[in-house]
Amino acid sequence: MLIDETAATPRGLTIPTAPESLATCHTDRSSNVAAVGDPRTRKPLGNHCPKLRRANRSWNPDHGHWAYQLELPPTADGCRRQLRPTGFDTHKQAADELDHARQLLDLAGRNRRRRTEIGDLLQATLRAGGTLPDVDTVRNRLRADTPLAGVPTVADWLTTWLQRLTVDDNTRRGYESHVRVHLIPHLGDVVLDKLRPHHIEDLIDKIKQRNADI
Repeated sequence: MLIDETAATPRGLTIPTAPESLATCHTDRSSNVAAVGDPRTRKPLGNHCPKLRRANRSWNPDHGHWAYQLELPPTADGCRRQLRPTGFDTHKQAADELDHARQLLDLAGRNRRRRTEIGDLLQATLRAGGTLPDVDTVRNRLRADTPLAGVPTVADWLTTWLQRLTVDDNTRRGYESHVRVHLIPHLGDVVLDKLRPHHIEDLIDKIKQRNADI
C-alpha cells in the first residue's frame, strides 16, 4: 500500500496511489516494498513483487517492508531534500515515525531558520541510525534558543547569552562577574538540559561557604 499526502490535501487525508507517483513533489507518504528475489535474475523484485498486491489489486499489508518519504525544508543554501527511511516491519511503525517527524517540523511554525535547523536534525539523526528526538525536548530547546543538535554546556550557553545582551556597560560587567566567578566554575561543565535544582542548591551552598570564609 502506498499512502500519498500532498501539500494540497488536508492533514491526515490518505490517498492510495500507484508506485510511479514516487516522483511527485512535496509529498509525505508511506510505501510497501518487497525484498524477494526474482528466481531467474536473483535481483530484488521491489515494487514488482506479485505478493505486494491482493487479488483485487489493493496493496497487501502483510508482505514486504514499509518505508516513508517526507519533504523537508530546503537546506540553508536552498537545496531540496527528503527523508526516505526504509525497513519498517509494519505500516504503523512507518506512519508513527512519519507523524513524529511532522510534529517536530511543526514546532518551528513559520520560522524558516528554525525549520531548516529541524530538517538538519532529522536528516543527521536518521543518517546516523538514531531515533528521532522527543518533541518536548526539541520544543524546550527552541524556547531557550539553544542548538538543536548537540546540547551546549552551561558555560557555552552563558558565554553566548552574554554576547547577546543589550544592556549598559555597568550591568554587563556585573553579569560577567557573576558568570565568571560563580556560575561557570560551579556549573559550567553541566549539559544545559541536564541542569537540575540540586545543581543550583549546591552552587548556593558553595557561595555561602565562600562568603563565610571571607
